[in-house]
Amino acid sequence: MRNFLKGPLPLLLLALVFLLYAAFSFRSLAYSDQLDLYVYRLGAKLALEGQTPYDTPRFQAVIAERFSGDDDETFRTNCGFFLPPQAIAMFAPLAVLGWDAAQVVWWIVLTACAIGTATLAWTFGRDERRRGLGWPFIIIVVLLNPLTLPSLVVGQTTLLVVASIAIGQLCFERGRPTVGCLLWSLSFLKPHLAILFLAVPLVQGGWKRAAGIVMLVGLWNLAGGLILRRDPAGAVKLLPEYLDYLATAHKAVIFNQVEQNYQIPSWNRLLFVVGGPTINLRISMVLAGYALWAALIAVRNGRHAMRDPAYLLAAAAVGTLEFAQVLAYEMLLLVLVTPWLLQLLDEGRQAAAYSLIGLLLLALVPMTTMANVANGWGLADDSQGRQLLLSHKCIAMAGLMLQLLLAGARRADQSVGLPLPVHGNDR
Repeated sequence: MRNFLKGPLPLLLLALVFLLYAAFSFRSLAYSDQLDLYVYRLGAKLALEGQTPYDTPRFQAVIAERFSGDDDETFRTNCGFFLPPQAIAMFAPLAVLGWDAAQVVWWIVLTACAIGTATLAWTFGRDERRRGLGWPFIIIVVLLNPLTLPSLVVGQTTLLVVASIAIGQLCFERGRPTVGCLLWSLSFLKPHLAILFLAVPLVQGGWKRAAGIVMLVGLWNLAGGLILRRDPAGAVKLLPEYLDYLATAHKAVIFNQVEQNYQIPSWNRLLFVVGGPTINLRISMVLAGYALWAALIAVRNGRHAMRDPAYLLAAAAVGTLEFAQVLAYEMLLLVLVTPWLLQLLDEGRQAAAYSLIGLLLLALVPMTTMANVANGWGLADDSQGRQLLLSHKCIAMAGLMLQLLLAGARRADQSVGLPLPVHGNDR
């Protein structure tokens, strides 16, 4: 099996997959604009012109002028610039490009990010004798899973988050902490997706590494504030003003309301489906959920979690999707479960690995497939059985949480190879 993985066949398969991916991408993008990218780019463009993107009615008016067709009504009335000032700085280069050029550049960036996830085959404690084994299959799965292409069609950012963590970790393990911190800071483009992941560099690299990432995130937000406000004092004040704005504006969008969107994979959607109360998570509740999950992981594993970066990374990915109220395309974060899955396979823990694969496949089943199953079973639109079927992503996430807690972090007697040493040059 190992010889097959190292032979030419995986590379030939990878080339075929990339051709299919490019064909599907070009076909999709030729018939639709990357609407989410348009929102991100518009936010940066308005800031460059000295106008705030954090005025939702005004922002929607600009969108309505650009997208005036009847088919775009839901988008026009439920959009807004909800990213932090860091996003203004990061998307400013795209804002100075024409719209068509910006779409092509962003597709290239996200495709490079997908390819960059192959570095997960080398990092996060991979056994030295197996490093790099299976990297073509990581790219194949990332390119052709049912979440990637829809995410690319709208221009979402999750692949950038995943790649910044994956490649940043490679830099840490190769003794390039500054580059690693810079890459990791990019993941804070959406802070609620990045907070839990900060535990990995904190535990593996010490407080200086984590502080370096936080400092760079602060500089990104300061840069975005300076683009909009033009003066340092105004730039510093922008971040707390943004947090106040986000607390009310984001949940006003129907896509982000747990009772309206069956694609939300977090615990509160499952609670709603089984007849519990309707709870739309606010920032304080998300942070409380993260703290609870971190406590459960710490109590379950003790110090063992500190020597198992693959397990910590998987726990951060699952915890983020379970306790932050995100949409289905953010489930691309599950790519970061790959190092733990590879570790289970390396150690011969087949039952745990296959169980994990099964839960990941369940999470990836498209909503349309489950809707067709419900239709085949004759389930009414408002029946609880149909709602449970359409909540399969929530069920998969609950299963992943349970497996992480049952399996636990790697103990010394389970390891076939020692984890990579922690570099001391950035402590």
